[in-house]
This record gives sequence, C-alpha cells and structure tokens, in this order.
Amino acid sequence: MIMMMTSIVNGVLRIYVDHCCITDAMMLFDELVKPDVVTWNIIISALGGNGFINHAWNYYEKLLDLEINPNSHTIIAILIVCKDESYLNLGRSLHGYAMKHGIEVNTSIELPTALVEMYMNCADEATARSLFDRCSNRDVILWNSLIASYVRNNLTNEALSLFKLMILEQEPDSVTIIYILSSCVEVASLPLGKCLHAYTIRKDYLGGLNLSLANALLSMYARCGSMQNAEKIFERIQHKNISSWNALVAGYG
Repeated sequence: MIMMMTSIVNGVLRIYVDHCCITDAMMLFDELVKPDVVTWNIIISALGGNGFINHAWNYYEKLLDLEINPNSHTIIAILIVCKDESYLNLGRSLHGYAMKHGIEVNTSIELPTALVEMYMNCADEATARSLFDRCSNRDVILWNSLIASYVRNNLTNEALSLFKLMILEQEPDSVTIIYILSSCVEVASLPLGKCLHAYTIRKDYLGGLNLSLANALLSMYARCGSMQNAEKIFERIQHKNISSWNALVAGYG
C-alpha cells in the first residue's frame, strides 16, 4: 500500500490521465490506503471519459460501499458513461441520488449542465429541456451544451429556436456561433449565416485567428453556395488545416 500526500497523489494521477496512461492510473489508485473523494473523482472521470465504462461504474459502487459521500463532481464524473438511451435509467438514478442527497443540483451550474447533456445523449429531450428551463442561473456553457446537443441530434429547428431565446438573456460566444453556423447549413439559411458573420466581426471573435470559427464560416458559405464569400474567408486563414481545404473543395463540388 502506498501512503503519500493527497495533493501529490492527485497530481500524479492527473499526469497519468493527461497522457492517457489509464492502466497506470488504476494501478496507482488501487495501491492507495485511503483515497479521498477528489482522488475517487479523478479516477472515475478518467475511466468514464476514456471508454472504460464498466470500470468507472465499479469504482463508483466501491466509493458508495466505503460510505464515502459523493459530491457534485463525482456525479458529473459518472454521468460521462451515459452515452445513449440504454443508459437512461442509470442517468435517472444518478439524478435522483443527487436530488435526494442535496448535491448542488440547484446551486451549481456544472451539475445541471452535465444532467442536460446526459438526458440529451439518452434521447430524453423533454426532460433535458425541462431541466434547462427550470435552471435559474443559466450561463453560456449551459446554453451551448443544449444547443450543441440539439445540433448533434439533428434537431436543427430546436437549436435555432433556442439560440433566438438565448440572445435575449445571454450573450453568445464563439462556440455558440460555431454550433449555429452548422444549423444554418441544414436549413440553407444564408441570410442568418451572414448575420452571424457580421456578429463575429463586431465582437472580434475572428481576432487572433480562431481557426475553428473561421472554418465554420467557410463551411457555411461553401455549403450554402456562396463561393465568393467562402473564398474570402479561405484566403484570410493563414494557417489552413485539412478542414479548411475540405470545406472549400466540397463547396466547389
């Protein structure tokens, strides 16, 4: 068994995780005498985020068996494993546990964001939207999370409707614009795409070469048939990547 300062252990674990050495992280964790909840959170999050779903769930159950009280970060870490509708009941049970034990569902924005993403991933859009609507302290990350989920699930009209609601309450950021630009392509809305382009110029989101945003604008113009504007964006990108070239070639095609 290894006895080390918790801060050192957690630092080493994060290094292993950052370098995708998940097996090494598990071996180190299993040698610890009394890992605290932060250490448990690191290993559960690493396992869930890297596809070791069964291991993540097993570690979560061990934590409960040892009567270590999970916190909001623990719930967020295990929610990562809920990737599709087959995990809906698991996600619901985690949500119920958090509510029953008062784990910051209403006071912290991170847990509601993770729950919204979980319900959308598990094809329960109604519950995701209900949870979103009841959240009193929505930030741009929560807005982006639901918009992104709508886009990933091909709910284009819902994404655009939510964006229109967002601009009345919360200022969009460059991430929001990237998601909505992809929706413009789906509904062939060149006017909306141009409005979003103007917004990025006004907010200087393209300053410092935001390559992801530039590529999103390029792709929008190309797929909406506005090749002249697509070429202008393409020419302004100093360090083009494969996505930049692919978007322009697809537009010509």
